[in-house]
Amino acid sequence: MWPFSNPLECKVAEQCLAQGNPLEAARVLLAAKQPEHRAVRALLLRIGPHLATLGRQAAADNDILIAAELLDVAAQ
Repeated sequence: MWPFSNPLECKVAEQCLAQGNPLEAARVLLAAKQPEHRAVRALLLRIGPHLATLGRQAAADNDILIAAELLDVAAQ
């Protein structure tokens, strides 16, 4: 796929990632108008493991609510 034909949500998600906010990036992608688009799926596959790692770290730090939120979004 050509980058200019990717959904706008991909660009927004990339900006969120550049700002260090993978949770918001995942939320943007999960709400995309074209959730099955190749670029959307690829970004979600890249973000998911990162969210799971952050969720495990939050659980280890006893931030249970944050861990639950991170792992819930990662599972989606």
